[in-house]
Amino acid sequence: MSKQKVQSFINLETLAGGTFAEKITEALAQVAENIQNPSTKATTKRQINVAIKFTPDKTRQLASIQIAITTKLAATEAIDTQMIMGVNARTGQLEIAEYDSQIRGQMSFSGITQTEEKAELAPDNDGTAAGDLESSEDFDPETGEIFV
Repeated sequence: MSKQKVQSFINLETLAGGTFAEKITEALAQVAENIQNPSTKATTKRQINVAIKFTPDKTRQLASIQIAITTKLAATEAIDTQMIMGVNARTGQLEIAEYDSQIRGQMSFSGITQTEEKAELAPDNDGTAAGDLESSEDFDPETGEIFV
């Protein structure tokens, strides 16, 4: 079979009712946003993939076309933090809060909602009730912060 020269009358701006050009433009915007995102590694390669599948009919004169445009972007970098958690001896509820080591070892439970009033607690060896932070000098009842 001899090789024939193919004449193309395809305008990529109007292909699939203009959707092809629209999807390419969207992919370019995604890549640009990803490159500008400070949470990604600057030098990571990004790419746009265009896959075009042709399914011809038996006459070879008509082909159904499926176009897929995907992007491969740089992953955002992990964010590190620490959490402190434990069971509140007064309420029996599990409490969790972010540990902020930059504020001289402060831990804040201010976002935790307590549903019970102060409960009766058994005293520890030092005479204070276990978990009775309100009587401790390491606890600020107004802010809910615990100092370690």
